[in-house]
Amino acid sequence: MLKQATACKHIYGFDLSDAFLKLAHKHYPVYNFFKHDVTAVPFPVHADIIYARFLLSHLKDTVTNVNNWAGELTNGGMLCIEELEDIFTDIGVFKEYLRANRGLIASQGAELYIGKTLGKAKYKSNVVYNDSVLLPVLNRQAAAWFYPNTITIWEQEDYIKGKLRDSERKAICEELENILAKKNNKSDIAWKMRRIVINRGE
Repeated sequence: MLKQATACKHIYGFDLSDAFLKLAHKHYPVYNFFKHDVTAVPFPVHADIIYARFLLSHLKDTVTNVNNWAGELTNGGMLCIEELEDIFTDIGVFKEYLRANRGLIASQGAELYIGKTLGKAKYKSNVVYNDSVLLPVLNRQAAAWFYPNTITIWEQEDYIKGKLRDSERKAICEELENILAKKNNKSDIAWKMRRIVINRGE
């Protein structure tokens, strides 16, 4: 996506997971991937554009990280961030899933809806864009994003085990599967996304 949007010659990605890095190399052999903690600076490379989406919601000290990342840009470079500010839905199973997942992330010292904090924060570099947008999502697409967590991470996390009985977790899993199996284009859920662009001035 970044390649298509910018036509840049070189793409770099960071991750700490050997499995994800291997997968990235397999699918995108022409790009460069490093095993690196995104909370640690300096980065292995400086960039004209840094893009992060749904990442800060899993990290502590979010504003500090944003300021650090901006410092890793080349002069005139842009840091582009997209994070959740809220999710709106009247579907019961989606509400149950989001309540549990928000609690899980909070138990790890982070915030699912970190966009609210980011939108009000003060940054060391020049903010050229800071606004939110409402993005409708197909029910089956939302279920496709939620379902994998219920059969992987949720089975291992003590927080989830303490909040949901196994039968409750399986019920959520099954309901998401049912929504996923429907081939219609109904949309009863929407993401409120905070988008921020920070420029490192020359």
